[in-house]
Amino acid sequence: MAELLQQKIAIHELIPGMYVSRLDRPWIGTPFRIQGFHIKDKAVIDELGRYCQHVYIDMQRSRIHHKKNFSRQTAQAKEQPIRLNHTTYRRTQPMKDEVVRATRLHQDVANAIERISLQIHENRSPDIPLTRSTASHMVDSVACNPDALIWVAQLKTHDEHSYHHSIRSAIWAIAFGRHLGMKKTMLQDLAVGMLLTDIGLTRLPREIIEKPYAQLNKQQQKHYQTHVSHSLELLKESKGLSGDSLELIASHHERHNGMGYPRRLRGERIPLLGRIAGIVDYYDTLTNPRREETLFSPGDAIVKLHRQRHESFQGELIDEFIQAIGIYPTGSLVEFKSGEVAIISEQNEGWRLRPRVLLLLDEAKQDLSTPKEVDLLDNEDETALRLEIHRGLPDNSFGIDLGHLRSRKLARLLGRGNNLLIN
Repeated sequence: MAELLQQKIAIHELIPGMYVSRLDRPWIGTPFRIQGFHIKDKAVIDELGRYCQHVYIDMQRSRIHHKKNFSRQTAQAKEQPIRLNHTTYRRTQPMKDEVVRATRLHQDVANAIERISLQIHENRSPDIPLTRSTASHMVDSVACNPDALIWVAQLKTHDEHSYHHSIRSAIWAIAFGRHLGMKKTMLQDLAVGMLLTDIGLTRLPREIIEKPYAQLNKQQQKHYQTHVSHSLELLKESKGLSGDSLELIASHHERHNGMGYPRRLRGERIPLLGRIAGIVDYYDTLTNPRREETLFSPGDAIVKLHRQRHESFQGELIDEFIQAIGIYPTGSLVEFKSGEVAIISEQNEGWRLRPRVLLLLDEAKQDLSTPKEVDLLDNEDETALRLEIHRGLPDNSFGIDLGHLRSRKLARLLGRGNNLLIN
C-alpha cells in the first residue's frame, strides 16, 4: 500500500531529490509546476525560498538515499496519510482521437442514467450491471486522456442540474482518482457511486429539489437530506453494487468537521471515496449551479474550496484535487495579463499553468476574426512566450457563448458531418 506521506520541511532543510507536493501558499503566482516536482539543485531551493518559508515533501516520491532527522517544526502533517494502491497513468491517446470515444460514451452514460431513473419511477430494480459497464468505459477513457471526457461533459444540455450533475461529478472523481493513483477497480467503484448518488432525489417533491438548498427552510432541508437514505433504500437489493460504492453514496454529504449529514461523521471516519465524492460534488455545484445560485468560475471555486481545508474537507485531499484538475480546467475561460481572453482547450500534463488555449478576444476585448490556437509551452511561439494567465472567468463572460464554442471545438475534433456531434 502506497501512502501520500507528506512532511512539512523548512526551506533551509531542503535537499536535491526531494519531491515538493505542495507549498505554504497557493501555487498560482509562483513559477512552479502545480502537480509538484523534484528538486534538481540548489538553484531550485533558492527559488523556492523567494516564495515560501516551508513546503510539503512527498517522502515516497522523493529520490534521496538517506533519511534526515528534521526539527519538530517539520514533523509529519497532523492528518493521517491517504493509503492507496498506487498506479501510474500516462496519456496514451491524443485529444483528437479520444474525443470520438468520449462523445459516444457521454451519450451512453446519459442514456444509462435515464434508463435507471425510469426503472426507479416504475418501481423496478435499477440496472446496476449496465451502470458498472458504463462506468468501466468512463474509467478507460479518463485513464487514456482526461481532457476529452471533461470537455464533452461541459457541453450545455437541456437539463443542467439533474443527472448531468452526477455525470460531471463522476468524471471529476475519476480524474481525481487517476491523479491519486487508484487502481481501475477502485476507480470503477468511485464512478458507479457518483453516478447513483442522487437517485434518491426521485423520491422528493419537485418544489424541494428545484430550489437551491440554501433557500430551503430548516424543515425543507431536513426533508432534502432524506434523499441519501432513499438512495440506499432503492439500492439495497441491487446485485453487483460494491460495498465501497454504497459507502460513497451514504457519506458523500458528510463533512470533515462533523457538520455534514446524515450521520455527522468526522475526519477519517468518513470513507475515502465519500470524502472524494463530497469534494467533487461541491466543486461541480459551484461551477454548474442551479438557476438561482451564484455561478463561480473554476478558479474562484478552487479558492472557495481551498478556504475550507481542514473544515468542510480534508486539507490534504483538497491540495491533491487542485493538483489533479488544475486551477484552470479544460473547457474553462481565462483572461491573460495582456487583457486577451481564451478558452482552455487541453492541458499540458505537469504544467497546468501553461496549457493549450484558443484565443478568442484581443487586448481590447474585441472578437478575433479567427480564433488562434496557442500552446503556452511552445518556447518557439512568440505569442505563447508573452502570454501569462491572470485569472479564470465564469462562463459567458464578455458575452462569449461558451457552449457554442465548446461545440465548435468538438466539431473540429470530430470532423465536420460526424454523426456524433452534439447539438
